[in-house]
Amino acid sequence: MAPVKIENALTPDTCDFLVAFIKENPKAFINDAQVIGQFKNKTLSYKILHRNMQAPFGNIERALNYARFLGQTYIYKNFGELAFPDNTELTFWNPGDSMSVHSDNSWQENAPDHVKDMEHPTNYRDYSVIFYLNDDYEGGEIYFPDHDIEISPKKGMAVVFPSNGDYNHGVKEIKNSQRFTIPVWYSKQLVYAE
Repeated sequence: MAPVKIENALTPDTCDFLVAFIKENPKAFINDAQVIGQFKNKTLSYKILHRNMQAPFGNIERALNYARFLGQTYIYKNFGELAFPDNTELTFWNPGDSMSVHSDNSWQENAPDHVKDMEHPTNYRDYSVIFYLNDDYEGGEIYFPDHDIEISPKKGMAVVFPSNGDYNHGVKEIKNSQRFTIPVWYSKQLVYAE
């Protein structure tokens, strides 16, 4: 099965609200918890937000929570499985950023043997959902080389796919402006729910 693309998953107003928040609150994205260097100080984790936080943070929590449940619905509708969000982030990408082909729950076949001998740190992930909050940039396409599919993000779109090595994917270089997303990863094992 090919990755699933859902147009207008998020409303333009929701996207605009989240983009404005990112632009107006750069200090909210400074953190030491992000272990992937490329995303250092570019992510805000759902785990640190609470509904009773003062505005706009409580509203950000609500918007991310809504996206989490939308993703869960899309997974069930398209793949017939119940999965629980294990990690949700509000993320920005700068011009020049890209991501090489990878799987969200396993090592690549060409990884060095000493890496493949280690347990993958997110091997419990079963599904990935990416929500796109803007499209006023060039590049930034998500591509699935094993499926010969390339998707140009559109504001409000969601892309849903299993997290395993059958859905290796990458992101082409972003040009001209920032790219804003909500990536959410899901596990069928409730113990990993965030």
